[in-house]
Amino acid sequence: MYGSFLTPGVKNLIVINVIVFLLQVITGRMDEYNSFMLSHFALNYAGIIENYQAWTVFTYMFLHGSFWHLFFNLLALFFFGCEIERTWGTRNFIKFYLMTGLGAGVFIFAYEALKGILLGAVPFNFTIGASGALFGVLLAYSLVFSERYITVLLFFVIPVTLKAKYLIVALLGITIVFSAFFVQNISHAGHIGGVVSGMLFFLFYRNHSLFSHPYKILRSWIVKPFQRHPRAIRPVSTYERTAKNKFSFKTLTKTKSSLPLDETIMDEHEIELKIDELLDIISQKGLKSLSKEEKEFLNRVSLLYRHKFPN
Repeated sequence: MYGSFLTPGVKNLIVINVIVFLLQVITGRMDEYNSFMLSHFALNYAGIIENYQAWTVFTYMFLHGSFWHLFFNLLALFFFGCEIERTWGTRNFIKFYLMTGLGAGVFIFAYEALKGILLGAVPFNFTIGASGALFGVLLAYSLVFSERYITVLLFFVIPVTLKAKYLIVALLGITIVFSAFFVQNISHAGHIGGVVSGMLFFLFYRNHSLFSHPYKILRSWIVKPFQRHPRAIRPVSTYERTAKNKFSFKTLTKTKSSLPLDETIMDEHEIELKIDELLDIISQKGLKSLSKEEKEFLNRVSLLYRHKFPN
């Protein structure tokens, strides 16, 4: 969709974050809450409750605590956000980024409120950074390019190659472990909130043509572990594989309902059989003979194979 290696939406987000960071440097020290930018735009439970600064659940995501905090967040946005924007388009990507960042802010506020109730005191911690929105982007990348192999640097040193669908699972696991056993100046609630917000986004827009595939993959992740009776798949003999092109159209029509139209619960061979079945129907009766559901299935599978084999 875009010829440049840097897509326009990601470029604009980078520019905005850099400009806000420079304003932070100009108006006061980065670690002082009484500086102008932090006191007015950082997410703080007490500030929202006492000073009615409700806008901070949105503005916090554009502030950062140091140059390296800004650098690594923008680096992750560049590597993962550009791919998503090329697939979805700038408008849809920006909408997703802002909504997951806002959702993470609301999640942080709710977490601080619960902590205040349990501790009997008003928390004064303030939160800044784009990590919540970035975890939403990482969730989207793991769903859209689920079968793609990527290499990441563990602790910025050790190269690890894994499928993209395991990326968000690994990062969430690290977040949960560190939040449970280590005390750090990191908003793990924001990371979890970004992922939860991304899930809610796909649930809300599940019927949208661009977001239906990520939603189906996400649903399969959630539903499959709880399925007590997985559907048995009959092994296909070599004879059946070589003879499948000899099936008559009448035979295909009889067996049409035996194969599902949900690629998230089908193995690769079943998907190929279904594609062959639909292509044979098209060759016999034309594209108009397919139902709307069958046409949507072919479009989704085509998109899935383009992501799996990007070259």
